[in-house]
Amino acid sequence: MADTLTVQELNDLRLGTLKTAVDDWETMQGRLERLAVGGDGQVNAADLEKKANAADWEGVNATVSRQFVTKTAKQFGDAAAEAKSILDLLRDTHTEAFPSLV
Repeated sequence: MADTLTVQELNDLRLGTLKTAVDDWETMQGRLERLAVGGDGQVNAADLEKKANAADWEGVNATVSRQFVTKTAKQFGDAAAEAKSILDLLRDTHTEAFPSLV
């Protein structure tokens, strides 16, 4: 595969669906953000991490369980950040491709 697009490949691009992708990623990023840090009064990863760190863990699995909860909570934050990066990329691409529609 070549490093650059050909004229035909550029001509064949279906950029009309780019706005749909931006809209879908806006929804996804919002949902992941709420799961990571809260909103709408729902359970979120930040609250779970705080509770896990404040809990008085006992038993054989105490350390493993706390680490699992805190690691998983961090992954929700990472997923929200990645979704925002993808959204920004799609939004910038849409703005460049269709400046009159923004």
